[in-house]
Amino acid sequence: MTAHVHVYVSLERDDDGYPPFEVEELDAVRESPGRCRILGAPVFAYGLAPGDVVNVVKVMGEGDQLWVTEVLEPSDNWLARVSTHGECTDEDAVGVFRSLGCDAHATQHSLVTVVVPASVKPELVLQTLRDGQDRDDHWYFDLGVGPSNAG
Repeated sequence: MTAHVHVYVSLERDDDGYPPFEVEELDAVRESPGRCRILGAPVFAYGLAPGDVVNVVKVMGEGDQLWVTEVLEPSDNWLARVSTHGECTDEDAVGVFRSLGCDAHATQHSLVTVVVPASVKPELVLQTLRDGQDRDDHWYFDLGVGPSNAG
């Protein structure tokens, strides 16, 4: 039986103080001592996507937290984050990406996380992201983890 846990990732802030936190907490499941599979979509951390198996170390003290040190087995998922503006709402963006087969959710931080599974063509999602940013001016986006097989 696997145990649901929280794992923690240190975040690097830019010169403007973004992201607004130094640590991100993610839902995960413990696979074995020192190994967890990420369940939750990172809102701020780069290089992690749901399904990734990560190495964790326990830091003694406040709650004996499990800290991510590296990705051991990347999943086939990739992750985009969208910040809407203008007439496009977070809910609009969620609908667009869910219609493409992605797992999209609005967060409390005014960002939409878009988890793209391997079954979805990366070119289609990348084109939608680019069109929404460059052509339609609906959002800005960045990639927390990019697709490995897209051009």
